[in-house]
Amino acid sequence: MDSTLEATCIEAGRRLGYDLYVYRSRREIDRLPASVREGFDHAAARGPAREAPDRFTRKWLQLRTQAVVRGRSFDEQVTPLLLQKLDVAQCPVTRVALTHGELKDSDWSVDRLNNDGGYAPNNLAVMSTRANKAKGRRSFEEVQHLACLDAPSEGLQPIEWLRM
Repeated sequence: MDSTLEATCIEAGRRLGYDLYVYRSRREIDRLPASVREGFDHAAARGPAREAPDRFTRKWLQLRTQAVVRGRSFDEQVTPLLLQKLDVAQCPVTRVALTHGELKDSDWSVDRLNNDGGYAPNNLAVMSTRANKAKGRRSFEEVQHLACLDAPSEGLQPIEWLRM
């Protein structure tokens, strides 16, 4: 890995660790990269004010954690406020009302539209967990093909694949 890129990844991990401390999230901290633990421990030693996160901040922390673990870029413009602006009442793919934190297929999920891209404002959309799981790592061409079929596939109707 390029030394500049490696330094950037380490710094992103440290900032994430610091924020995980501030927002009272100790979730899986021991299984995350060393840089995240360093940031968490640094924050714990400094003792900044801790805050209870809202659902947008929790999702922001979750997405940043996924980015660090997957080695994906995470644009600084992706904030809890941006996630709030992206939020919708119903899934644009399945058209079901979105739920939050109920561990259901209808729970809101943030998807990277282009799976090869990073976490950036123009590459994110809110949809149901069911739609996001069905899309998985599929390319645009694969989604287009599924939309042209006559029968449901991978848990979605052709019209739902078309909306994807």
